[in-house]
Amino acid sequence: LSIFCIFQAGWEGAGWGVEGATLFSKILIGQSKPLIGETGNIITLTLVPAVQVGPGTTFSINGLYGTTTSDPGFGLNLAGMSPANTFQSFGEWSQRTSTPVVGFMRLRVNNDMAIGSTYTVSWSFDNVNTPQNSLDYPLTMTSVGHTTQDVDTEGQETILGIVNGSNCLKLVTLEMHGATAVQLSPLPSGSNTLTVSMFANIDLTAASTVTITGITGYWLESSGPQLSGFTSGAGSFESTVTSWDAGTGAVVLTVGSGNMTKTSFFRSDREAAVATFAVRNLNETTNTSLTLTINGVYERAIGDLTSTTASVQGLEETRYGLPYGGLPGIVFEPKTTLHSIAHRQPIVGLTNTITFSMSCTLNMPPGSEFTLTGLTGTQTEGTAIGLGGPLPAGSRFATGATWDQATGTMVLTVGTEGLDPDVIYFGNFEVLNAATVQGARQASWKGKVEGGDFDFEEPAFTAFPINTAGILGVPGSLGLLFTFVPTFTLVRLG
Repeated sequence: LSIFCIFQAGWEGAGWGVEGATLFSKILIGQSKPLIGETGNIITLTLVPAVQVGPGTTFSINGLYGTTTSDPGFGLNLAGMSPANTFQSFGEWSQRTSTPVVGFMRLRVNNDMAIGSTYTVSWSFDNVNTPQNSLDYPLTMTSVGHTTQDVDTEGQETILGIVNGSNCLKLVTLEMHGATAVQLSPLPSGSNTLTVSMFANIDLTAASTVTITGITGYWLESSGPQLSGFTSGAGSFESTVTSWDAGTGAVVLTVGSGNMTKTSFFRSDREAAVATFAVRNLNETTNTSLTLTINGVYERAIGDLTSTTASVQGLEETRYGLPYGGLPGIVFEPKTTLHSIAHRQPIVGLTNTITFSMSCTLNMPPGSEFTLTGLTGTQTEGTAIGLGGPLPAGSRFATGATWDQATGTMVLTVGTEGLDPDVIYFGNFEVLNAATVQGARQASWKGKVEGGDFDFEEPAFTAFPINTAGILGVPGSLGLLFTFVPTFTLVRLG
């Protein structure tokens, strides 16, 4: 009891200084841990005296809130001070139980504090488990016989990517911000790449995890989507997925040892964390994009911090000339049409010009191919055939096409300008007709997108229309590669 009374009496002394004067020219308070639920958040008070502050002077920092630290009843031990022994080794901490739970910290000066010198003192708080803004309630400094002063809480230091995270008792929770997703290809049955870019409001340390849910619109191995890229602003994910749930399409990624130190959405130098998945499209067309969500888990010793689930925005980028083709899960079935194919010379053994017109429903990039088959029975040899006509040579199509005489197959390669969707292109090439009579041939036509691994076809057909009069008055001679030997009848000799 006698010790308790001495302790109480110790707080009574107002110390000495100039009565009614401002004690300090600078009062700044900051913190070390801005996350909710953290223990051992070091609160540091920096003071610069405006007057000589003598031993026995007591002052209080009022308005502190956002901590679960209770009044120990015998003073709260200080975590440190500079210079040493400037203050008594413990402070009086008290907070009310009503809302808002606001408290004060009272400190007692042990040794003289000189005008203009800098002094620091710190103690430890445990943070509450809800976010709060340190400016909701202004802090003040009071001392008996001296002017009440405002306390500056603007530490202005970035902690864990949290701008002004050192502001006293500014507490935040993990949030995922600005996540986007885009796919590389909307073509059926083809290889595809899904890229997810993401930000958080804090930097994620090693062993933290990010879960992306809703990757259900692709054909995947039992192990789930494979990571083909896993970079971030300053760090990376582990090179393989941590877990995969096929039912919900949820893939879990783990932050690697390099951490993710520039992903905070509020940093001026932020860089997105990017995960790239190798997937394969289904063989079914769909105009409905996937609904993806994301959440994160911040790894820490006292209990992980989990974000709320946030939506991932699909990017409406154009792919192969197809609007919205970049939206995840969209599958578009391309079509190509051989509008016409005909020949001009049906007589055996003569050079024959074949004309055609075609179009496609998507943008065909350079290097894409179209294959025309069924042109059998010609005498054209070699492995290449010239391509001419209204097609701009070397730009829309390459000037030379590959040729296989045995199968009657010609492969046209799209040139440097590519092909635009829904535009009819015309072309022609020459072959040497068969040496003997033959019937019309049936042609077929298909396309292949550069970088794709599937073909799309036009049903096979013969030349159209077939005029009964034909060429040179020979019925059926309009049929593709139909040949005949002209005959002459001596009607009269005289």
